[in-house]
Amino acid sequence: MRRIRAKRGISQERLAYQAGIDRSYMASLERQSKNPTIDLLDRIAETLGVHLSEFFARPSKHAVSCKTSPKRRKSARLGKPRVQKNKRNGPTPQNFE
Repeated sequence: MRRIRAKRGISQERLAYQAGIDRSYMASLERQSKNPTIDLLDRIAETLGVHLSEFFARPSKHAVSCKTSPKRRKSARLGKPRVQKNKRNGPTPQNFE
């Protein structure tokens, strides 16, 4: 599902909205931690414009695998400076780790 969605350039949030499900549930489906009904899979396939069987087809050897983008989490983990207001001197950067 993730491979097809990414290939079409559709965000997880947009696909979930158009299919009528919660974004966090869509994320669970893509991580394969939830088991959807056939009706839900059919609705998602219709939203993506593919046949339901595409979800069960093995990707070709040349298909690009989709990996989770760590952009949002990475900046927080790397200690990106955050600005906090200091009552005396105005904004001051402080590192978080």
